Amino acid sequence: MLDSGQLTRSAATPIDLPGLEPGECAAIGLALVLRTAVLLDDGAARMRASALGIRVMGTLGVLVLARQQGLVGPLAPCIAALRASGQRLSHGAVAQALAAAGEAEA
Repeated sequence: MLDSGQLTRSAATPIDLPGLEPGECAAIGLALVLRTAVLLDDGAARMRASALGIRVMGTLGVLVLARQQGLVGPLAPCIAALRASGQRLSHGAVAQALAAAGEAEA
């Protein structure tokens, strides 16, 4: 795990992945250079990163880890806020996240 003292600018070579947004390409390229996981929610970007051997985590995965470490309270209000802001979260992904966090589905 990185701490703030380990964060540096990277001169990662841009990676061109047709069909993905520039930010997604940059995140995947940086993950390749750093040999670390990447945070992606877009389905196509997640598939491309996985195909390159990169471990992928999404927003719900980060929330589950935060919940398990006691950094956030119940996930249901967080998920409701994400949805209210326009984030599309499938029922299945939400159910899986709630179960992983040890919470009952509302």
